Amino acid sequence: MRLFHDDADRQWRLSINVATVKRVRRIFSEGGEPFDLLDADLPIKLANDPALFADLLWELVDKSQHPGVTPEQFGEALGGDAIERASDAFVEELFDFFPKGRRDLNRAIYRKIKKTQAALIEKTVKDIENSTSLEDVTNYPELLE
Repeated sequence: MRLFHDDADRQWRLSINVATVKRVRRIFSEGGEPFDLLDADLPIKLANDPALFADLLWELVDKSQHPGVTPEQFGEALGGDAIERASDAFVEELFDFFPKGRRDLNRAIYRKIKKTQAALIEKTVKDIENSTSLEDVTNYPELLE
């Protein structure tokens, strides 16, 4: 079980187990397209669709902690840093779902991705700050995708 705080400073417990995996498959596959919490491409899909991520989180959090909170209120309290905190909690909880060998491998890959991402962001920001024209700044197509 992992914890995160939303923008309303509510703490949420996030849990992934076989029951939640089955529930998420059933709920999110209703449109005919399969949805699998264990899909390797899911983190990219969720990063590109924060509304889907918020809907998924709603199914994974312990709603008994805040019984009066609606899904809409939950989503309203997820922005910027709260999404990042929730994302980190989600990834760690997902890793914890797997047996040790796969968990360790997934964490090693994730650390490498985060390190590479941080270096790319740092380099790009420096390049932008040192640029002399708007053309230089817009020459980062990977940031516009």
